[in-house]
Amino acid sequence: HGARHKALLAGAIVAVCLFLSAGHMNSGDASSQLAAAVHFCATGHVAASSQLGLEFSPKDFRYAPTTHAYYDSNGLGGTLLMLPAACIAVAHGAHDIAASVGRLPTDPSLAKEVASLTFAFVGALAVVFVMLALAEFMPLRRAWWWALAFLFSTGFLAYVKSTWDVGPAAVPVAALAWIVLRAYKRVDPPSRTTYAAACAVGVAVL
Repeated sequence: HGARHKALLAGAIVAVCLFLSAGHMNSGDASSQLAAAVHFCATGHVAASSQLGLEFSPKDFRYAPTTHAYYDSNGLGGTLLMLPAACIAVAHGAHDIAASVGRLPTDPSLAKEVASLTFAFVGALAVVFVMLALAEFMPLRRAWWWALAFLFSTGFLAYVKSTWDVGPAAVPVAALAWIVLRAYKRVDPPSRTTYAAACAVGVAVL
């Protein structure tokens, strides 16, 4: 019963965040990550061999003299999250690194919507972990309301509504807070806590 109750409240948080999703790209960095993901899905390579990357955004694609190629300079984690949207873009005819900003006749607007929904879903996971962390020392329903208060009364709302590249980093941070609180209450064995904390830190770095 407790697990089902948690799942229902978590599902409600996810539904709210998906509803709030803007459905388009609001960040140049996130757009760059989508472009890099499109290029990877279309070519199987993370590097662009031409200056198309520079035409897209000079500050986001850097030239590597050792490989004579251009790489997206943003975090790898956001690019990985963009892969489902990038696959849709490629399926709709986007086959170069500039396609994700509408440089081709086939503007993959559906891909941008999927990317926005993906980041909103990931943002919802951070709110869920906040709820779980709070539920360690207060009733679950009260923790749910406080988690919603966190969503609507802090700057994190902008990261859920908008596709910003740094938003997903909140997920492992919130998860780490939950793990630490469970460790403080000695809910999990120390070894499991250590592994879980290490995974959370690793994902945050990614």
